Order: sequence, then C-alpha cells, then structure tokens
Amino acid sequence: CRFDAPDALVLIDTAIEFDIDCREGGYGALTVKVKDPVKNFADVQVTENNQVYTVKFVASVIGEYTVEMLWSKVAIPGGPFKINTFDPAKVRTIKLPVAMDVVALTGEIINFDMDITKAGKGTLATQVIINEGSVQSIELEEMRKGIYKFSYKLVEAGSLE
Repeated sequence: CRFDAPDALVLIDTAIEFDIDCREGGYGALTVKVKDPVKNFADVQVTENNQVYTVKFVASVIGEYTVEMLWSKVAIPGGPFKINTFDPAKVRTIKLPVAMDVVALTGEIINFDMDITKAGKGTLATQVIINEGSVQSIELEEMRKGIYKFSYKLVEAGSLE
C-alpha cells in the first residue's frame, strides 16, 4: 500500500483526509488507528473504492496525533506518521501597555509579550498594519519557551492593527 501523508501542521477542529492506495497490496484488510495527544483513539471514517481507501478524522485536541496504518496486520511503509494541531485563539498578548489603546507617538517603541504555550506547535508570525495599507513584518525574540517579546518602533502616524 502507498499513501500521501496530509500536512503535518493543521488548525484544530479541521477535518483531515488522506488516501491509502492498496491496489498493489494484494488481498487484505486495512486498519487505521489515530491517537490524539492524550492517547485516546480518535473517531476515524474509512471508505473504500476499488482498494483505494479514504481516511477522515477531525483533530479536536491541540497537540500531536499519531496515525498508524496496517494492511492485514502489517505496518504500511512510511507509517506511522505524526500530525500536529494548533489553535491561534490560544495565543495571548501579555504586558500590553494600556496607553497603546489610546495613543502611540511616531518614534515611540511599543513593547509587549506574546504567550503561545497553550496554542500548540506552530510558527508565530506578526505584522504591523498602519492605516489599512502599510504592512511591516516583525521578528520576535523568544524570551523563554513559548514566550516572545514583541518590539516595534512606530515609524508612521496612523492607526495600528
């Protein structure tokens, strides 16, 4: 059997789907087991069309899933594989200056921290958007595992988003 693993990083509560082609595997039975980050088995739907199996499940817990595939009780080459889920809603801004909600002056440096420890594995990227047009990417400094320092010098007058 052959398969193409889905993306290794997916948004939480996303349906994950991939195919396993067993047309060259001879007679046999497919078993697919998906363990979530807390080692519970996820509900998996498997449909078959001419020995091509479509596997679907929803990743509803943040963290690493393990997908194990067996053809007649023998591991399919390339498996098991891992999928990580993340939830951007779990990213928290901390130490945000209260004054920033009201006004920031051109030339002023704006500092705050971001906590991604509960968001899952992923890449944190930020942008400063000024007046719905000018965009500047920001590099973040990791202060400790999962805590990043954001620092930006306001170079243009306008509303920040």
